[in-house]
Formats: sequence, structure tokens, C-alpha cells
Amino acid sequence: MKQDTLAALDLGSNSFHLQIGRVVDDQVYLLDSLRDPVRLGAGLTRDRRIDQATKSRALEALARFGERLTVRYKVEPEVLNAIVPTLVVQPLVENAVKHGMESSTGRGTVSIIAEDRDDECWIVVRDNGRGFDATGLVVAPGFIDLHAHGQSIPADRMQAFDGVTTSLDLEAGVLPVASWYNKQAAKGRVLNYGAAVNWAFARIGAMTGSNAESSLEAFGNAMRDRRWIDNVASDAEVHTLLAETGFQPADFDK
Repeated sequence: MKQDTLAALDLGSNSFHLQIGRVVDDQVYLLDSLRDPVRLGAGLTRDRRIDQATKSRALEALARFGERLTVRYKVEPEVLNAIVPTLVVQPLVENAVKHGMESSTGRGTVSIIAEDRDDECWIVVRDNGRGFDATGLVVAPGFIDLHAHGQSIPADRMQAFDGVTTSLDLEAGVLPVASWYNKQAAKGRVLNYGAAVNWAFARIGAMTGSNAESSLEAFGNAMRDRRWIDNVASDAEVHTLLAETGFQPADFDK
């Protein structure tokens, strides 16, 4: 008879919920369940941050769960006012509890660390689970997303949970291409990245005289001038269009 003890922690906006169960021959049996109302949504300030009283309720709820799960915090004072995008830390904690603790037979510990490194806020989530032994296994390079509009570090981290290692925007694309790549390199992207040329904005620039970089706002403004939509580009406009994308028009004259 195969048995495993599992724990799942739901960090909801209204309440935190801890469930502990045992898997016996592919059947899950509930052993214990704890729910603690924290009402995170009721503690939002005008600038949509969680107030101190609500943070205290949340930490106290996790402390009560500590009989089964220990959560440790190490937060440097320099990063207390750092703005962290929504749903960045929560999935890391949930995965640490769900995947890091599921094979552990002892008391589980999750550590949440926030540090100031060269004026940047670094957040690390660790657990004391047994980890994954990949000895003798083939480690695949991961998935390649060809339709990834979320070209940012938070989007990279979310996609990494699904096994994505290369994030490409081959639909909308970007313009100017060179400056976009320079910006991504400066950000220090987590995944491999890339993008196609935004030919729509190349036509907008060549046929209407606009020099705006590709964005939803600029695209909406360009809809007021339909020359780039309805007209066929002249030879001069084609040369301008290619130059805007970074190509050398002379290469296409050969």
C-alpha cells in the first residue's frame, strides 16, 4: 500500500486555507483543514496597497498554521516600500508549499527573503523539501512561446512555471527593433527573448510621417489616418519603410 501525506495552502484574498491530506492508493483522504479569515481586500489603501493591520492579520494566520508549516521572513528595511507587481511572490510561495513540501515527511519550512541589491529589490522563496533528483534523466530545453506579448521580467517568471524557456513575440512585433533589444538587455531578462518587426508601425511611419514607437496608444491614434491601411506604398515609401525596420534598402535593390 502506497501512502503519501500532502499539504496545500490557499492564500486567498478573503481567507487563508490550509488542508492536509493523505494519498492512499491514488485516493485522497482529508486529515485536517484550517481556515483563517484575513480579508486582504478590505485592507487596501487608496493607492491599492495592503495596510499594516491587514498585513499583521495575514502574518498571524500564517503563524497559526506554523504548527504544521513554518514560514520565515527576512526583509531588509531598505525594501519595505518597494513596489512589487501583483502575483509575483504568491505563485512562488504556493509552488514551494505544493511541490517543495509534498514529498517531505517532516515539518515544512518556507523562507521568504527580500534584499536590497544595488538599489534593486531581490525576492527569494526557498523551501526545505527534498527537491528533485534528475540523475539519469534527460532535461529538455523547455517550451518556446511564439505568441508572447508579455515581454517583461514578471511575465518571464510566470511563464517559467509552465516550462517556457524562450519567449517570442512573432505576432505584433516591435519597432524600432534595435532599441527594443537594447532595452531588454538592460533589464536583464529571465528567459530567452525575441520579437519580429512590427510592419504595421513601419507602414504608419513611412506613409503618415509618424515617428511614434509601437504601443497601443500610438496604434489607436494612427487609425485616424488611414493612408497606411488603404494605400499601396510607393517606391520611396518602401525604402523608408525598410530603413525604419533596420534593413538597408540597397540590399533589396540587388
